[in-house]
Amino acid sequence: MSTNISISTVGANFEREALQRPFGFKGGYMREIWQSVAGLESASGRRAIGLNSQSVLWSDADVFSHHTEAAGNSLMFAMTEFAIQRAKGMRFSTPFELLDALLQPTWDYGKAITGKPDLRQTFALNALVGVDAAAWLLYARENGISSFDDMIPARYRPILAQHHDRVACIPLMAYGIPIDDVVRHVEEGYFFLKV
Repeated sequence: MSTNISISTVGANFEREALQRPFGFKGGYMREIWQSVAGLESASGRRAIGLNSQSVLWSDADVFSHHTEAAGNSLMFAMTEFAIQRAKGMRFSTPFELLDALLQPTWDYGKAITGKPDLRQTFALNALVGVDAAAWLLYARENGISSFDDMIPARYRPILAQHHDRVACIPLMAYGIPIDDVVRHVEEGYFFLKV
């Protein structure tokens, strides 16, 4: 049985990371990625942070196309800040409970600040990645959990029990990637490329 966790202190910040070259997909080009961080501290004094690579273009291409790149990222980060402030004072037994409590209000807030009643839910979910990751790490610390498998609630363990001994890497070739880079990846042995 998991501990009932009370969130006493929160924090959030971001860093703008310039890309080597514009990254194109979904008909647009990103020139930077905002890396955000969400922090949670429980009443017991345990702390955790969660990181997030924001992607406005991936989450809702309309928001990306109707705002400057910085403004679109600011809107997403404002949703992260909204969620983290809303989490302050909340109690949860599992991170699922916290995400369930935050998703709809954060999505509604996003619809209001973007002026888009049809804002894609993925935009809100992307804004919540860091908050959710911090909640999982705080949950693990509060419950003395030190492995990923032990962090999975018992009812989900059977469906997540399969483990693989290898992972595959499929390089992403976005618009504007020089053909020499594509050739280099093939020569290095990558036989699948995501274009």
